Amino acid sequence: MMLPFVVNYFLFVDFNSKKRCFFIAVLSLFLIQKNAFAQQTTSPTGDTSRVQILNATTGEIIVFKNESAKKFKGKVVLRQKDATLYCDSAILDNAENVYARGHVVIKQTDTVSIFADSVIFHGFSRTADLFGDVVLVNNDKKLFTNKLNYDLNRKIATYNTKGTLDNGRTQMTSKRGQYNVSTNQAFFKEQVLVVDKDFDLKTDTLNFDAKNNVATFLAPTLIYLRDTAQFYTEQGFYDLNNDKAAFTRTPQYQKQNQVATADTMLYDGKTTVITLKGNAKTRDVGKEATANTIRYNRKTEESQLEGNAHFTDEKQNIVSDTIIYQPKTKTYATRGRSKIVNDAQILEADLVDFDSKDSIGIAKGNVFWQDTASKTTLRCQTMQYDQRKDYIKAGGGRPILSSLIEKDTLWMRADTIITFKQKPTDTARSLIAYYKVRMYKTNFQSVCDSLFYSEKDSIFRLFKDPIVWSDTSQLSGDTMRILMKNKKIDRVFLKNNAFIINSTDEAFFNQIKGREITAEFEADNLRRMFVEGNAESVYYALDEKGGYVSVNKMICSRMLVLFGDNKVDGIKFYTQPKATMFPMKQANHDELKMKGFRWERKRRPKNRFDL
Repeated sequence: MMLPFVVNYFLFVDFNSKKRCFFIAVLSLFLIQKNAFAQQTTSPTGDTSRVQILNATTGEIIVFKNESAKKFKGKVVLRQKDATLYCDSAILDNAENVYARGHVVIKQTDTVSIFADSVIFHGFSRTADLFGDVVLVNNDKKLFTNKLNYDLNRKIATYNTKGTLDNGRTQMTSKRGQYNVSTNQAFFKEQVLVVDKDFDLKTDTLNFDAKNNVATFLAPTLIYLRDTAQFYTEQGFYDLNNDKAAFTRTPQYQKQNQVATADTMLYDGKTTVITLKGNAKTRDVGKEATANTIRYNRKTEESQLEGNAHFTDEKQNIVSDTIIYQPKTKTYATRGRSKIVNDAQILEADLVDFDSKDSIGIAKGNVFWQDTASKTTLRCQTMQYDQRKDYIKAGGGRPILSSLIEKDTLWMRADTIITFKQKPTDTARSLIAYYKVRMYKTNFQSVCDSLFYSEKDSIFRLFKDPIVWSDTSQLSGDTMRILMKNKKIDRVFLKNNAFIINSTDEAFFNQIKGREITAEFEADNLRRMFVEGNAESVYYALDEKGGYVSVNKMICSRMLVLFGDNKVDGIKFYTQPKATMFPMKQANHDELKMKGFRWERKRRPKNRFDL
């Protein structure tokens, strides 16, 4: 080998007197060859496996340690098989090694060119070591480095100092790397940095498909997006052409205080959507979401949670099959069976749409609402609610409301039920129910067209043909008020056409009628009844054994009726009473029924299922 004299391009020959004549002869021969190179380009021989000289301005033979070589200068062109070497000067030794420098260019096929300051080309192994400002060009890809080894047989370029691959859009730099110009596959190792118009990437190991512009991560990787957001993954790929990525091992996403994790994470840069799959979880200040799959739009900040979806913030806890949350507009929607817990209130439905900005929402499909503080529940098919005003309107499928009153439950059903607070600062709620209202409690039932109830005064106001039943008594009037005390019925006020009927056997009926009637209850049982204005009564007297003795008809201005064991126990009459007594056998019981008599047994709710 002749590396010392080749690298320095100097000829060191130790002449002595015995060899002087031989050197003169060789020099004379070379001068003739030198003139020939200066005048024409040599033609290649038929053997393309050997390095052949195609062009040079000058050429000479040089000798070092009894080994000779050919030295060429000026527009030197060498060729071996499919590769052509251009340079300012070159030395070709007998081992088919070429030492070239000055504007070095190696061209292989029409697509691959390598530029360098100098090169050592090994002809037999067909490998080249290039030095200086090395640039490998393969179509629109360029590889920059200071030292490059290129295998012409395998068409693989390798560097171990520092190199950068540039495809016009993305620059990939690493301490070590390899690039196959035939398959357009690149491998980067150690201190890998990728700079793209949309992101920066740092990793230790990276594969890059330069043909399809797909980067594959083989080690812990950090991707920095241009808006300060970043991804972390230990495995995955990034498709630069389509701006799509998949992160498949311990992926994480972070932007400011927001953090997202999942088993798999997909990113679409065009739609700015991140899809988290498997144990998906996102966290932000005061917010947390989990689901089987989460789709997050980085532009709109909308999150869509699918499968075992769970979302919590400072105000509420939401569980559903699907949750769609939009923080910019402060809205969320659920699809599939959903449960929303907000302080003491619980809402369940098949579908919920809620605008947090206006605090207005709608729930549909098997809606269940509960206020755990007041022990009140509401079931319906459609519910509209205003969270700020604490307003709820239930409709569809005849809503049913239940409220726990000590150890018993009051049930109510109507076409529409509305519950609300008159002021946001109020602790008491109000209730409106209208059209075909029906109520049931173990010892109290009622029907009417509509009603209003306020917790402030604890009064039910019943309108349009109201009827109340308490054990064996039926109370009716044009309008009716029911006063609750300690969650029990305290008094019932009947106004205009007030009528009370009492019967233990539904064969004979005690009747009380007046302009206004006030019924008083104790322990949910009717005890006293005050009748004011045009008072009338029909009263069946009983003997000690409970048998009927007679029937008494009384007319007066006022009267007091006493009850015991849900039966009339006595009557007191005031202001010129007119009384008539009929023996049981002589009385016409049908004629004794007062005007307006209606025994509404069929309308009386038998249980909560009869509502």
